[in-house]
Amino acid sequence: MIPRSTPPVRAAIAWRETKNGEDDVNLEDADTKIPSIATQDGTLIGSKCHSSRIGSTSPSMVDQRNNYQSHRIVDEMLEILAEIVESPILEEIRSSQAISLEVDETTDVSVNRQLDLHVRHLDKEGYVFNHFLDLVTLEDGKADSVVAAIKSVLQKKDLPVDRLYGLGTDGAAVMTGRLNGVAKQLTDSFPKLVSVACAAHRLALACKDASNAVRYMANFRNHLQELHLFFRNSANRSATLSAAATTLGLNDLKVKEVKDTRWLSQHLAVQNLQRNLPAVLAALAEEATTRKCPVAKGL
Repeated sequence: MIPRSTPPVRAAIAWRETKNGEDDVNLEDADTKIPSIATQDGTLIGSKCHSSRIGSTSPSMVDQRNNYQSHRIVDEMLEILAEIVESPILEEIRSSQAISLEVDETTDVSVNRQLDLHVRHLDKEGYVFNHFLDLVTLEDGKADSVVAAIKSVLQKKDLPVDRLYGLGTDGAAVMTGRLNGVAKQLTDSFPKLVSVACAAHRLALACKDASNAVRYMANFRNHLQELHLFFRNSANRSATLSAAATTLGLNDLKVKEVKDTRWLSQHLAVQNLQRNLPAVLAALAEEATTRKCPVAKGL
């Protein structure tokens, strides 16, 4: 449960303000600026509790100088609130009899590598809980970097590695490599650890490999992907598709991508194309006749 006491949150914000040279802080004004978070029993973190003030500047001057709307202050407020929310969750995890990790690589909008970590743990009654643990930036996608990031998070969060029993990954080579993969290195460090590759990812890859032996299925999947790329790579073509869908009274749906490791992607792509087929055909005809696009004519 989230702690009910709000003064530590407000005091931390005030301390950070004074630490950064802004001596005049109105805690009463801060109460109106701090986002409220409801706890399980209905109390609010960030609601007014005190009207004490640090500094001797007049209220008008405080309001002008400390509006708590800068990106830096907002970020610090979020960090403080996150610590309040995270603290009891980490205490529950530390007292758990068994924990496991789920890790996966991703990229942000700047195409920087990120490592997404989730933790599973048992409570005293044997119920399993999943929690987001951390999102850290990776220098590269090598196994050594991933392992170093995982160990750093475990140390920073002070989690009991002696009770770390499971590791879930997507089955990528960097994760499951027998000689130097992430699972292999972590197992060497934590002997009780059991690594499990995602069954859904493995089934999707098996289906993809099996369908490659059937020429019709391979061609069909390639056509779906070519349609997706044809419209995604051009704003004008996407606008043509949208206009055709509006004219025909159909849903304005994009042609979805087919991914080998996304087990529902092909089904969703086929379903979407079936629903929007008249609009897709009209858009391709428009591109082929008006703009003389050979790719559209071939599709």
